[in-house]
Amino acid sequence: MGYGLTLVTPPVEMAVTLNEAKKQVEVATAISYHDDHLQRLIKAASQQALVRSGRQLLTATYRLTCDQFPSGAGRISIPFPPCQSIQSIKYLDTAGVQQTLATTVYRLLAVREPAEICLRYGQVWPDVYDEPDVVEITYTAGVADTCGELGDEDQWMRHAVLLLVQAYWLRDHGQPYDRLTRAADLILEAHRCGDDFTPYGEA
Repeated sequence: MGYGLTLVTPPVEMAVTLNEAKKQVEVATAISYHDDHLQRLIKAASQQALVRSGRQLLTATYRLTCDQFPSGAGRISIPFPPCQSIQSIKYLDTAGVQQTLATTVYRLLAVREPAEICLRYGQVWPDVYDEPDVVEITYTAGVADTCGELGDEDQWMRHAVLLLVQAYWLRDHGQPYDRLTRAADLILEAHRCGDDFTPYGEA
């Protein structure tokens, strides 16, 4: 089954602040010369942490597209846990008309990693138009809306992001950085969501 994933609404803030990044690389907060550079490094490090861990830290909205629904009673796995909610499941019916799948047909198993969408008892997945990306699942994922709402148990990704920012900073200044990237990798791999969420839609 073919699939695609699109970020619809990004988090309202980055995983770490500019001042936190400055402190990590030992740049005085009053110095603004490096701000744009550090903001780019924060963005790159955050994306790397997301991809390597397979987890969404701060709330974001995604759209998962599939070529069809699973066969039989198959389930659809939702990438980048934790999944907070399913906003909608839309599809093109056999006449090519977009429909919204009623919530009476499916339910979200949010406590799993990754979360899964399964059929309710006695329901079946609808037939769809024979084209790519005819199923669209819009959902919200993330631990919290802002960093201030994160608990101590969720600080690991922020720490990994700071290590990566420092590594990228040293790399850009021609200094050794491998030790920092290895340390970040160990953190991210220790918390990585299992590979069983690929493929996102199970046939």
